[in-house]
Amino acid sequence: MKKYFLLIALLFTGVTYGGPILTIAPSATQATVRSDSQTTVTYTVTNNANAAVNQISINPTSGTTGQAGGISLTANNCAGATLASGGQCTFGVVIQGANQPSTFIVRPSVCFFNSRLCSQSTQENILTITVVAINHALRAYMGMRSGAYINQILPVEVSNNSVGTPGPGFSFGILIPSGVALSADGETLYVANQGDQSLKVVDVSGAVPTITASISVGTTPAGIAITPDGNTAYVANEGSNNVSVVNLQTNVVTTTISGGFTLPVGVAVSPDGNKVYVTNLLGNTVTVINTANNTITGSINVGAVPLGVAFNPSGTKAYVANNTDDTVSVIDTSTDTVTSTITNGGTGFIVFSPDGSRAYVTSELDGSLVVINAATNAIQSIVSDIGAAPLGISITPDGSKIYVTNNSGTTLTILDVDNNFSETNVDVSGSQTTFGNFVG
Repeated sequence: MKKYFLLIALLFTGVTYGGPILTIAPSATQATVRSDSQTTVTYTVTNNANAAVNQISINPTSGTTGQAGGISLTANNCAGATLASGGQCTFGVVIQGANQPSTFIVRPSVCFFNSRLCSQSTQENILTITVVAINHALRAYMGMRSGAYINQILPVEVSNNSVGTPGPGFSFGILIPSGVALSADGETLYVANQGDQSLKVVDVSGAVPTITASISVGTTPAGIAITPDGNTAYVANEGSNNVSVVNLQTNVVTTTISGGFTLPVGVAVSPDGNKVYVTNLLGNTVTVINTANNTITGSINVGAVPLGVAFNPSGTKAYVANNTDDTVSVIDTSTDTVTSTITNGGTGFIVFSPDGSRAYVTSELDGSLVVINAATNAIQSIVSDIGAAPLGISITPDGSKIYVTNNSGTTLTILDVDNNFSETNVDVSGSQTTFGNFVG
């Protein structure tokens, strides 16, 4: 009987179709989330019918096998919308890792005509979420360039801002540390080691950091980014103008990507793992890498001396901080083109809030943090005097604290987001040039 009601409803509205009326496609069909964090996935809804549909509403939890209380809507541009034939709208789904099963699916439904008809994601568009269990306290990790802990990895406890036991030290192979990246579970730190042109694999699960492997890469390794599945690292080699692709299961360089790089430094992997952006200091460009075959697929012209690069959590846009002209280039990742330029947007590195609503950019020249509304690409506020030449930036999984490394001076700066960016400075007895994901 339900089938006939559906047919009558369709005839009444003038809608005809030869398949699903609406396609509901996520930006990725696989995603991971930490048990103490959240992730955001963007869905695109397409009207396949020959006529318009209206009064659209979204139920993000209708087909989930997880805890519905940990799944919510964000950036919902579909609510109440009318879609012409072939028209599209987007909405975001925020997925919390806490109290969820280790693996579950998310399968939202989209209703229209005042909820008289509904469509659900088809089998090929079901989103599978894997939860990464976190078994240790949050820490920030500094690669020290000077002072009492020179050439050591220095942990700082997030809970009380106390400085932990440094390691492994120069005698164990740390020399001129640069970019870093943490594994999803926060137990392994990857360090670009410029002293011997290597990527150091550091076990940080215990009280004292310990090197477990050293991987030879290119000359003067700088930025590092890890794919969402945790299997591959991309290392920008500033001196040899190439990118090393490292298998993190075997700790072996599988590919070296050359051509199209001029002093590459910043690296970011898209949330779906399909592409990598690399900033080129001298080229004023961002190189685009296809991770399916590790080939260069394009080059994006940005501002002068691009440094930091970051994708928003849904992967729909990326920000690039241009060091010389103090601007941020906004890239539409679907077309790999710059759609906007934010003046006075910052000069250093970038991190997005976990919900994607804001971006934070360090500005080394004037010692500030620029807060950008990611929906409008407008500067929301500027936090002044946050440190001596602030450079690297990382954020806690819940988005409540921002950690900023200082290229000059001897302190690590911690900003309390929920308390009007109130500032705490932790004495680490030396300068830090650490950048990348260093809190976890």
